[in-house]
Amino acid sequence: MLQSIPKKLLKQIRQLRQKKFRHEYGLFVISGLRAVGLALESDTLRPKYLLVEKQQMAILNQLPAFNGEAIYALSPSEFEYISDEKTPQGIALVAYLPEETLSQITTLPGQLIFLENINDPGNFGTIVRTAAWFGWPLILLGTNAIDPYQPKAVRASAGAIARVKILRDISLKTLTQLKTQNHYKVIGTTVHEGHTLPAFKPQPSEKYLLLFGSEAHGLSGEAAQLCDLKLTIPKFGTGESLNLSVAVSLFLYQFTALNSKRDNGEN
Repeated sequence: MLQSIPKKLLKQIRQLRQKKFRHEYGLFVISGLRAVGLALESDTLRPKYLLVEKQQMAILNQLPAFNGEAIYALSPSEFEYISDEKTPQGIALVAYLPEETLSQITTLPGQLIFLENINDPGNFGTIVRTAAWFGWPLILLGTNAIDPYQPKAVRASAGAIARVKILRDISLKTLTQLKTQNHYKVIGTTVHEGHTLPAFKPQPSEKYLLLFGSEAHGLSGEAAQLCDLKLTIPKFGTGESLNLSVAVSLFLYQFTALNSKRDNGEN
């Protein structure tokens, strides 16, 4: 049943732009028709409120069933008040922040991504989108990494934030335990050293943990010491480095495509 939104709740939803309020309320916002649709189909996200602009009511017919607490109809000015977008689509979902921890995951995937000191929301959102595309279901974030549920990062994921599990505040000590206890082969990504990515052939029998550092500084010395092997993308032209999300895309393609070929009996 559609309701008018209380002013207090409207203010609280606007406050979710800020990290401290996202953590205080345990909520974040997903905006846009496609992203909201993917979130409502997700088994991992719990929806709380669905927000729709009054002039966009027909958009509700394009969405999966909503099983949250309430659907609120907002005026154009109210929707503009809560949105940080220049041209919002008039549909948004307020969902609970995922609370799952590493210790609660009973079966870890055979291929993992760890992001150290990643702070660009556009890069991060694109990495989440790429991970979903290639079927990597879990991303680990280091202790100094981005808040993955800030609006720009969520928007850049194009809805994939609802399809990929993201575990925050993973220390290098925890990463070391993960490597030892679960027998992952740790691959460090570098700009200037290591074996070239095209020459590396992932083995289906191996479990891999890929480590990516920031564009500016790469992996820390401590993270680099965890690596069993370092790989780099060869440069054939000019430039100091690749955009991080582009580099992650190339790595995920290499690891996913080669393993897929082997699974299908191809050489």
